[in-house]
Amino acid sequence: MRRFALYTALFAVLSLPWFEVFDRALPASTFAFISDMRLIVWILSWVSHALASDPARLFDAPINHPAPGQLTGCEHFLSSQLAFAPVYWVTGNGVLAANWTVWLSYPLAAFAMDCLVRRLGGSPSAAFVAGVAFALGPLRVPANFQVLQYANLYLPVLYLALLALRDRPNAARTAELGVVLGLGVFSAYYMAVMLAVTGALAGLIELGRAGNGRVRFSVLALAAAALAALALALFSIPYFGRPESIAVLRDAVAAQGTATTLWWWLPYDWWTLFGGVSVLLALAGVSVALSADARRLAVPGMVFAIAGTVLALGSTATVGGRHIALPFALLERAGLVFFRAPIRFVVLAGFGTALLGAAGFDRMTRRLGVRARIAAAVLVTVALVLTRGAPLHGRRTATLEPHRDAASLFAAVRDTVRAHGDGPMLELPAFGRLDVHDSEAMLHATRHWITLVGGYTGYPAAHRSFLRSAVGRLPEPDALVDLVDATHLRWLLLAPERSWGSAEARRAFEAGLETTGMATRRWRDGGWSLWEVTRRPRRDRWFRAIARGYRPGFTVFGVPVRRLTGHEAVATVTARNPPAVRVTGWPFRLAIEVRNAGTAPWPVSVPQWASPAYVVDLVAVWKRRDGPPVDLPSADVPLPHDVEPGEIVRVTAVLPAPSTPGTYELVVRPRQRDGAAFDGAGNVPLRLSLTVTPPPGRHSSPRR
Repeated sequence: MRRFALYTALFAVLSLPWFEVFDRALPASTFAFISDMRLIVWILSWVSHALASDPARLFDAPINHPAPGQLTGCEHFLSSQLAFAPVYWVTGNGVLAANWTVWLSYPLAAFAMDCLVRRLGGSPSAAFVAGVAFALGPLRVPANFQVLQYANLYLPVLYLALLALRDRPNAARTAELGVVLGLGVFSAYYMAVMLAVTGALAGLIELGRAGNGRVRFSVLALAAAALAALALALFSIPYFGRPESIAVLRDAVAAQGTATTLWWWLPYDWWTLFGGVSVLLALAGVSVALSADARRLAVPGMVFAIAGTVLALGSTATVGGRHIALPFALLERAGLVFFRAPIRFVVLAGFGTALLGAAGFDRMTRRLGVRARIAAAVLVTVALVLTRGAPLHGRRTATLEPHRDAASLFAAVRDTVRAHGDGPMLELPAFGRLDVHDSEAMLHATRHWITLVGGYTGYPAAHRSFLRSAVGRLPEPDALVDLVDATHLRWLLLAPERSWGSAEARRAFEAGLETTGMATRRWRDGGWSLWEVTRRPRRDRWFRAIARGYRPGFTVFGVPVRRLTGHEAVATVTARNPPAVRVTGWPFRLAIEVRNAGTAPWPVSVPQWASPAYVVDLVAVWKRRDGPPVDLPSADVPLPHDVEPGEIVRVTAVLPAPSTPGTYELVVRPRQRDGAAFDGAGNVPLRLSLTVTPPPGRHSSPRR
């Protein structure tokens, strides 16, 4: 344990700037987006909260209400709870607990590699150097929360368990291997795949080792692996049953049909990802791989370095203009398409590089005395610290929790909600670039655990497009009605002015919300305000459809996605207060009302990743009425949701006026993509006669 204490002290010193922001920020990293970092904090916090309060609700995470099984839109990091949960239960601060969990992975990874190198015959000095190099390996500098998706400490621990089982293939060693595999595969799905590859390669290496018991070792190792895989498969049944994930993954695989390039041949990339000192040590290890005294370290190092590098290339590569299938394609065909970032296999390559580095260090220092070897290890460690350790905390920090009084602030929100009646909440503004608003709302939820209408995950909820459209139309009454009917929205939490872009925008929103007569402000503090939505749901079929879960072939509200027949594709389109004159090229807003005069509901609300075939929307077409014809593009206008027979929906379209002055007819009609044309009897499209004039102060004649 003295060596673990030494690693702990080393990484504590390196992390002093990081410790200063442990409770609110993380080191800024080029490998991660802030929304992903907040998502990881939320996952860890929700799993911890659910395990302590109601484990049966683990997968039904309180986001994207009322969609079921929302934890299946992301990782679970279950075994990371060993470090995270105690801190979170005591402090209630998910950012602090996540930082602690990530930081702890550095001394643990170093110590695990140290133990493995010594177990494989390396000197204590080489083991220490390899431990530091491994902990600071690829994708781990600067530190970031995503290292929990590929917690590299499990790689050497797995190899150690296999070595122990090979030496003594008995039930106790098999149980140890099973525990290691269980912890590893339940840390993250990415790590589960890496452990499968690592275990297979390490097992083959150990089978080639001299000694008896090969068959028994193989049987027991496979049994432990099978039990761990079965446990993960049973736990993952809710993931397998998520149509959203399957569709997104299918599209991701199709998008990866373009070949990658052999970037890893470029020394700069290798040098940057692994670190120059580690690369030089690894090269020294390669040079002695065939020598008897270094083979035990160097051969596994070469195997893992090559395997990790090749898998990191993705499914295809381009060589001389030709596409060549690579081994990663086998993982995709085996159903592991969730591994959407092959580059993360460089973590496995970093494992091999550290082993090679230990072999190289031992060979270069084998003729030195003990003190000289320790001095050499110190010098190499200093070089690693200067080149890899110093940037561990990043040059700046990414603040995740800017509210220093977050605990009391969101406790007040929770108490107000409980006092007036629980119900789902929407924090505004929502969505935004890179989903920063949604991820921030989820971070706030780790303080109050009120069910959220929105949410951000790797696999979006099926009704997310509907949510984005409805929220974008707020505070219009129709939008609020739609949200209440679909989600049973009860509360609106409005963030301070800085989140809205301007004080005027927030004031205008609150004024519009008050005008609807469907919301009442219940609480205000520190620029935040909490509004209770008093309107009650009336279209319960929407809510039930979302709560049932998405079904392929239907919209999110349960309408069949199919071709409409003639008597079903009938519509009347009108405009409210249409303009008569517009300016060339300038966009204008047109309030449109569309009535479903047919006999069947129109499919509109399909997931953002689903095919648009048979979706009904509007198309706006300009026609020149004076002068020669002009080539004018049409404009697509989406409808807000499925439209029932007899229902009228209102849409505000933003349309650009033609760039050529003249008299035009604007025709707006529904159309079904790849389906009905809405041109049969009973259809009444919108036809407007508009005069388009030059901008003020300009005089131009129609271009011919």
